[in-house]
Amino acid sequence: MQTVVDFRRGFDVIVKAFPTVRGRVAYVGHSYDAGIGGNLSGADARYRAFVLMAGSGTVLETSPWMVKGALSEEQTLKALRGLPKGALTRYLTIMRPLDPDRWIASDSAPIIGTDG
Repeated sequence: MQTVVDFRRGFDVIVKAFPTVRGRVAYVGHSYDAGIGGNLSGADARYRAFVLMAGSGTVLETSPWMVKGALSEEQTLKALRGLPKGALTRYLTIMRPLDPDRWIASDSAPIIGTDG
Protein backbone atom coordinates (compact mmCIF):
# COMPACT_ATOMS: atom_id res chain seq x y z
CA MET A 1 0.00 0.00 0.00
CA GLN A 2 3.02 2.29 0.29
CA THR A 3 3.07 2.45 -3.51
CA VAL A 4 -0.51 3.78 -3.52
CA VAL A 5 0.48 6.42 -0.95
CA ASP A 6 3.46 7.36 -3.14
CA PHE A 7 1.26 7.73 -6.24
CA ARG A 8 -1.15 9.93 -4.31
CA ARG A 9 1.73 12.14 -3.20
CA GLY A 10 3.03 12.20 -6.76
CA PHE A 11 -0.37 13.38 -7.96
CA ASP A 12 -0.19 16.23 -5.41
CA VAL A 13 3.24 17.25 -6.73
CA ILE A 14 2.07 17.20 -10.36
CA VAL A 15 -1.01 19.36 -9.81
CA LYS A 16 0.93 21.77 -7.61
CA ALA A 17 3.59 22.22 -10.29
CA PHE A 18 1.11 22.24 -13.19
CA PRO A 19 -2.30 23.42 -11.89
CA THR A 20 -3.85 23.28 -15.36
CA VAL A 21 -3.57 19.47 -15.48
CA ARG A 22 -6.03 18.97 -12.60
CA GLY A 23 -8.87 16.87 -13.95
CA ARG A 24 -6.75 15.59 -16.86
CA VAL A 25 -4.39 13.10 -15.17
CA ALA A 26 -4.81 9.41 -15.98
CA TYR A 27 -3.05 6.32 -14.66
CA VAL A 28 -1.62 3.67 -16.99
CA GLY A 29 -0.27 0.43 -15.53
CA HIS A 30 0.94 -2.84 -16.99
CA SER A 31 1.34 -6.16 -15.18
CA TYR A 32 2.14 -5.50 -11.50
CA ASP A 33 1.42 -1.80 -11.97
CA ALA A 34 -2.04 -2.63 -13.31
CA GLY A 35 -2.75 -4.19 -9.90
CA ILE A 36 -1.44 -1.06 -8.19
CA GLY A 37 -3.80 0.95 -10.42
CA GLY A 38 -6.70 -1.18 -9.21
CA ASN A 39 -5.81 -0.32 -5.63
CA LEU A 40 -5.28 3.34 -6.53
CA SER A 41 -8.68 3.60 -8.25
CA GLY A 42 -10.37 2.78 -4.97
CA ALA A 43 -8.18 5.09 -2.91
CA ASP A 44 -8.01 8.24 -5.05
CA ALA A 45 -10.91 9.67 -7.05
CA ARG A 46 -8.86 12.52 -8.57
CA TYR A 47 -7.69 10.55 -11.62
CA ARG A 48 -9.57 11.10 -14.88
CA ALA A 49 -9.18 7.48 -16.04
CA PHE A 50 -7.33 4.25 -15.40
CA VAL A 51 -5.85 1.98 -18.08
CA LEU A 52 -4.95 -1.38 -16.55
CA MET A 53 -3.19 -3.82 -18.88
CA ALA A 54 -2.44 -7.51 -18.24
CA GLY A 55 -2.73 -7.16 -14.49
CA SER A 56 -4.04 -9.51 -11.86
CA GLY A 57 -6.86 -9.18 -9.40
CA THR A 58 -5.27 -11.07 -6.53
CA VAL A 59 -1.94 -11.52 -4.79
CA LEU A 60 -2.10 -15.25 -5.50
CA GLU A 61 -2.08 -14.59 -9.24
CA THR A 62 1.21 -12.70 -8.92
CA SER A 63 2.90 -15.34 -6.78
CA PRO A 64 5.82 -17.10 -8.51
CA TRP A 65 4.06 -20.47 -8.54
CA MET A 66 1.09 -18.99 -10.37
CA VAL A 67 2.91 -16.88 -12.97
CA LYS A 68 3.14 -18.90 -16.18
CA GLY A 69 6.72 -19.87 -16.87
CA ALA A 70 8.15 -18.38 -13.66
CA LEU A 71 8.77 -21.81 -12.17
CA SER A 72 8.53 -25.27 -13.63
CA GLU A 73 5.80 -27.53 -12.27
CA GLU A 74 8.47 -29.49 -10.41
CA GLN A 75 9.93 -26.32 -8.86
CA THR A 76 6.46 -25.14 -7.89
CA LEU A 77 5.56 -28.40 -6.15
CA LYS A 78 8.93 -28.47 -4.35
CA ALA A 79 8.45 -24.88 -3.13
CA LEU A 80 4.90 -25.53 -1.91
CA ARG A 81 5.87 -28.78 -0.15
CA GLY A 82 8.65 -26.92 1.65
CA LEU A 83 6.29 -24.44 3.28
CA PRO A 84 5.32 -24.98 6.91
CA LYS A 85 1.80 -26.35 7.31
CA GLY A 86 -0.76 -23.59 6.92
CA ALA A 87 1.80 -20.97 5.82
CA LEU A 88 0.28 -20.38 2.38
CA THR A 89 -3.22 -20.08 3.83
CA ARG A 90 -2.02 -17.60 6.47
CA TYR A 91 -0.15 -15.58 3.86
CA LEU A 92 -3.17 -15.38 1.55
CA THR A 93 -5.48 -14.50 4.45
CA ILE A 94 -3.21 -11.62 5.44
CA MET A 95 -2.76 -10.39 1.87
CA ARG A 96 -6.37 -10.76 0.66
CA PRO A 97 -7.47 -7.31 1.91
CA LEU A 98 -4.83 -5.79 -0.39
CA ASP A 99 -6.01 -7.57 -3.54
CA PRO A 100 -6.76 -5.08 -6.33
CA ASP A 101 -10.10 -6.74 -7.10
CA ARG A 102 -11.30 -5.57 -3.67
CA TRP A 103 -10.21 -1.97 -4.26
CA ILE A 104 -11.43 -1.20 -7.76
CA ALA A 105 -14.12 1.38 -7.22
CA SER A 106 -17.29 1.21 -9.25
CA ASP A 107 -17.78 4.95 -8.79
CA SER A 108 -14.20 5.94 -9.68
CA ALA A 109 -12.92 7.26 -12.99
CA PRO A 110 -13.50 5.08 -16.04
CA ILE A 111 -11.37 1.95 -16.03
CA ILE A 112 -10.16 0.32 -19.21
CA GLY A 113 -8.81 -3.17 -18.67
CA THR A 114 -6.97 -5.32 -21.17
CA ASP A 115 -5.42 -8.76 -20.99
CA GLY A 116 -3.03 -10.15 -23.50
